[in-house]
Amino acid sequence: MVFQHFSLFESLTVRDNLILGIDENISYSKLQEQLEDISSKYNLPLDLDAPITSLSAGEKQRVEIVRILLQDPQLLIMDEPTSVLTPQEVESLFKTLNALVTEGRTILYITHKLEEVISLCNEVTIMRNGKVIDSCST
Repeated sequence: MVFQHFSLFESLTVRDNLILGIDENISYSKLQEQLEDISSKYNLPLDLDAPITSLSAGEKQRVEIVRILLQDPQLLIMDEPTSVLTPQEVESLFKTLNALVTEGRTILYITHKLEEVISLCNEVTIMRNGKVIDSCST
C-alpha cells in the first residue's frame, strides 16, 4: 500500500528504507539488480544514497512505490497518491500506474479527485460514509 502520508524513516537513506523488511536471504547484489530493474522499467529514478530528508514529495513517493514493487504485488493500493505532488509529478505517476496496469496488475486507487478517476480508472466504486452508493465502468 502506498499511503497518502509517507511511511519512510527520515533518519535513513533511500537504500536503507528500501531494504527494510526484505527477505534477508536475498543477496545484496540481487537486491541491487532488482532495484535498478524496477527503477528503469517504471521510470522511477532514485538516488539510493540520498537521505530521505533531502527528497521532494515526488521522490519520496517513488521510494514508496519501488519499495512496494520489490515485493512484486499483483494488487497495489494507492491512498490519495497525488495529494502532495506537483502537476509534473502527477503526470509521471500516471505513466507509471498505466504501465503497471498494462502488465496486468490491479490498482485500487483512493481519491476525491474526479478528474483522476476519469483519466485512470476503468472501474469506479463510489462510497459515502462507508457505504457503496454507485459502481460503474468508465
